[in-house]
Amino acid sequence: MQVVDSKFQIFINKQLQKVSFNIRNLKRSTIKEYYTKEESKKKSYTKYDKNHNTTLVSIENNQKNSPTRIYLNETMTSVLSHANLCSIWNWIPQRLSTCTPNMLFTTEENGTSLNTLFNVLDELENCLIVIKTFEDEIFGAFCAGDWNQRKNPKTLFFGTGETFLFTLSPEKKVFKWIGLKQETKPNQEMFIRVNTNKILIGGGTREGLAIKSNLLEGETNQCDTFANEPLSRKKSFQIAILEVVGFNNR
Repeated sequence: MQVVDSKFQIFINKQLQKVSFNIRNLKRSTIKEYYTKEESKKKSYTKYDKNHNTTLVSIENNQKNSPTRIYLNETMTSVLSHANLCSIWNWIPQRLSTCTPNMLFTTEENGTSLNTLFNVLDELENCLIVIKTFEDEIFGAFCAGDWNQRKNPKTLFFGTGETFLFTLSPEKKVFKWIGLKQETKPNQEMFIRVNTNKILIGGGTREGLAIKSNLLEGETNQCDTFANEPLSRKKSFQIAILEVVGFNNR
């Protein structure tokens, strides 16, 4: 890895200050704390992290008015490569683009219990669900919304229009809510649904991404909410690994 030179550090600092002072009611003490953490992150750019037995790497962040580099743990997930993280971090909402990703669940270590997965999801408002199939396809969803809403018997679908579907391998594509570009009907505002049989992301005439309760199988179709292409070559797929990634505010 190359050392970050002084000119680049100055550029980063100016970007951080610009973002921080544009946030209404943000205290100077908070700005100072955030700035200090960024400095610490930059110093570890070329260092081996003995505490976590890994190396911190950075990604280019193309989101407007956000820091241009985000520092990530490249061994955090067995599914998401550094290049894939780069893509996702430029798709997520800008307010989350300065967060650090944290893997919270993986079927490789936590098994395929739906209840164990819900114990993780119920603590979250924003997360990535990433799937790798036995065909080496990688795809998933960014889920925006309080997962505790699934417990409300009056709530059929929950979540917000920040939710989206994506594919990473063999192709990188993102399918955001069509309501960001046009007026929508009720069947185009179906973001997340949970029942005893599956987790569904993207509804309407058909389901965008459905994960069965055994966490081993799923289905994908074009759906009204995201107007997406099917995420897998086959409508029904077998799950090799399923991971949930959260967002830490450092």
